[in-house]
Amino acid sequence: WQQFLADNFWWLKWGGLLLFTALLLAVLFYRAYRRRKLVAELESSDKPPYAWNIRIDGAEAVHLGDDFSYLLNLIRQRTGSEAFRLDVPKTINATIEQGGMPTFRFLQQTKPPEYLLLIGQQTPRNHRARLLDMLFRVLHENEVLIERFFYDNDPRICYNETHPQGIPLQEVQQRYNSSRLIVVGYGNALLNKLTGKPEPWSRLLLNWKHRLLLTPRPTGQWGKRERRLSGLFTLLPLSMQSLLFWLEELEMEEDARFDTWPGRVKDVPLEPIQLKGNLMDSLQEHFSEPMLQWIAACAVYPSLHWDLTLYLGQQLSAGKENLLTVDNLLQLTCLPWFTEGRIPPAARLSLIEWMEAAHPALLEQIRTRLVDILQENPPPADSAAFEDYRMNVALNEWLTTRHQPHRRELQQEISRRLEAGADADITVIKQLQRERHPLDFILSDNLKKYFRPHGLPGLGWRGEWRDVMRWALPLWIPALVLTIFVKPWLIEPASCGGIAVRYQLGEESHLLCLDSPEAFGTIVEAHIQAAIESDTLPGASAFNGQAMLWQSQAGAPLNLPVAAHSENASWEWKKASLSASSFGGFITYNSNDDSLQLRRTAGDNHLELSENWKKEYRSNIALAFYNQGVEILQEYDPGQIPQAGRDLICRYFQNAILLDSTQLDMYEIRNWCAGEATADTTASDGGMAGQELQKILVQAAGRWDKLQKEADLSGGASETVIPELGVRGRYAILKPLLNPVVLERLFGEPVYRAGPHQGADIAYRSEESFGRYNPAFLRKLYTTLNTLSKSGLLVRQVQGLYDREFRRLMQVFYQAYEVGAGREDIQKEYLSRLNAPASRLAQRGYTNFFEEKFGDLSIASRYYDPEAIMAAGFWVRRSIDGTADEFFQLLQLTLQTFDPAFLAQQKKMKPAVSQSLKKLPSFRTNGKLERVDIQQT
Repeated sequence: WQQFLADNFWWLKWGGLLLFTALLLAVLFYRAYRRRKLVAELESSDKPPYAWNIRIDGAEAVHLGDDFSYLLNLIRQRTGSEAFRLDVPKTINATIEQGGMPTFRFLQQTKPPEYLLLIGQQTPRNHRARLLDMLFRVLHENEVLIERFFYDNDPRICYNETHPQGIPLQEVQQRYNSSRLIVVGYGNALLNKLTGKPEPWSRLLLNWKHRLLLTPRPTGQWGKRERRLSGLFTLLPLSMQSLLFWLEELEMEEDARFDTWPGRVKDVPLEPIQLKGNLMDSLQEHFSEPMLQWIAACAVYPSLHWDLTLYLGQQLSAGKENLLTVDNLLQLTCLPWFTEGRIPPAARLSLIEWMEAAHPALLEQIRTRLVDILQENPPPADSAAFEDYRMNVALNEWLTTRHQPHRRELQQEISRRLEAGADADITVIKQLQRERHPLDFILSDNLKKYFRPHGLPGLGWRGEWRDVMRWALPLWIPALVLTIFVKPWLIEPASCGGIAVRYQLGEESHLLCLDSPEAFGTIVEAHIQAAIESDTLPGASAFNGQAMLWQSQAGAPLNLPVAAHSENASWEWKKASLSASSFGGFITYNSNDDSLQLRRTAGDNHLELSENWKKEYRSNIALAFYNQGVEILQEYDPGQIPQAGRDLICRYFQNAILLDSTQLDMYEIRNWCAGEATADTTASDGGMAGQELQKILVQAAGRWDKLQKEADLSGGASETVIPELGVRGRYAILKPLLNPVVLERLFGEPVYRAGPHQGADIAYRSEESFGRYNPAFLRKLYTTLNTLSKSGLLVRQVQGLYDREFRRLMQVFYQAYEVGAGREDIQKEYLSRLNAPASRLAQRGYTNFFEEKFGDLSIASRYYDPEAIMAAGFWVRRSIDGTADEFFQLLQLTLQTFDPAFLAQQKKMKPAVSQSLKKLPSFRTNGKLERVDIQQT
């Protein structure tokens, strides 16, 4: 291949560049296809709803005015009805006065008045209609007999929730003819457009005795139209004072003077708002600064929504003047924007530019809260309304985020949705056009659309150009430079201080340099593992015996037959690198049988192998024997293994055990082989901390009775009158062996982050604080215990102590987890008692808090269960210090190791059976196979 490479070098390098270029182009086209496919998926969303109304809970917290209580009493004032009843006392007196001549006297009955409200709406986003609808609901909730309908321009067709398709005005009149009629609107449909006289059908309104028309037209513009309408209604300007005036005059009955309203109604505009010249100057003439901020905040979202307008008013009122009043909302509706449901784009731009200049922090705060509100109120993801919703979320989030990676993601989303046909907010488009790159000053507007998404600099580069500049060019340019400057030099193996050899295992081939004792040993290890996988057990065992002798005796030779395992491993020696004195005489190549002989001595020189490498070698070869036995085991059906097969498998296991049993489950092997394997003498290695902790656990299991006799279990020492129950008595027994000081030394982490405990002593009587555990310590403890739990010997040594002293306690803690963990109400009350002054603790029952909360809790007893109460309190404190998850993980590990049947029962599943024999991973060896780099010579 070297000669072929030299002969065709030019063709190969330029062909490689061309192939690499084609690959890059293919990836670019594929990514462009994926983007177009995503755009097509966005275009396919055409399910209802097609528009989405923003709903915000608690937004309608509107102040109704100081006179609202008076208005409410007035509107519910009972009136005389057409029904009379006999007044018996007066009839008797009158009959006596007439000398026995029957003279009847009657008393007129009263009833609560009924009201009918007709609201001109025109559009569902008409804020005036929404305000009046809110007032209707408030009155209805306060037991006012009122019904409400909407109408669009012409009141002859009315509708509400009960009649969404509409109901004729004549039918409404028949149903509510005794009600007091209140119509809100301009009344234009009641008058003929040509003559200005009332339409003939308007006489239907005269059937109502009491009629009121509240017009939003400013009083300064009243004219002939209003005079004609006053013949049909009591005509008043739309305001709360007008409604109050009308109700007061109704109480006067025949003496009512409705024409005196100008002297009593003062909260109505005289002239309309004229938006001429500079928009902001015009608005500042009519609105205060807080109201102007409110209007500008409403301009941030493309359309006006009632709940959103109220929510923004709430946010702007925080700690300031309350903007959410009926008068302020009526003042807003004087602007035609709030009755039409949208602010014109040019006006939105002016309002937002004013906010950017005068209140930039407030504008960013509003956009942030708007994103939060929109994300809390999403439409269905497969609806047409979802596209506009996501577009607005992405645009506003893009304007507020400072996180550049997220900002780029939002730019890409905006670009995709624009390509899918989503309507872009004109105010944000202006923002996107502002961000300019020096290239934007060179490119014409026609060319920008080929480089920028929709020609907008703020969206960055188009996806194709972004890919080209971000990764395609940085990959292609170095490839081009290498293609130009790489010369067709001869390629040969680099020099090696030892011996260069090509080793092939299966499909993989490696050119190796053997220049150290560990490198020789690694080759030997790889060759023996290949022998174990492909040769018979006696051959592999004998080969391993030679290798072990080669490791232990400096003069012992080791022959590596090159072709002995040609099916799985082959050796192609570079004979030019070998000679009689290769590597100081440590290696001899025999061309007769094509084998290599390794020695660790040559004259006075020695190749020493480290003890750590020898240990890892034994572990790896032991695992190779074990895994080969497992592989043979897996070839048989369960329960149908012949005795010969069982004997062969167990011999593989025996070879593994003789080398190293550290990683092997001796208990499982012994059960399977029925005593064929030797006893386990080692345990799983959990590091230095694991070894020390293992010793402590074994000592505790063997010396428990002695430790218990020596421990001070009096009430004063352990702070418990029942040391046989709970944790305190058991900790007093274990304290000489296992305490926070010992654990901190083992794991290098403090047991507690904070709290009253000092050293090995636990401050049980502390009433102002409690120990807050260190999660880093708990995670290290779990890692070590998880490793130790895999040692069958250790588990069997500790199992008896667990069954006698800890089984019930662990079960109680497990069952109490659901009761005490995550209880925020109890956590808050507990912390409040901790923070109470010391003089009040006894009065508040601090020491009996958990008995008070969990006194009825009984897990393994019919009666009072102090362990259950203690366990529930433990989980409350762990939820507070944030270590409940770590402790529950440790508890599950303990139960899985020592009490799996109970854990399985709690999880409503069968107990897990012991794992079948399975393959284990090897250690990383000390010796390494070093590749010989290809160099240009």
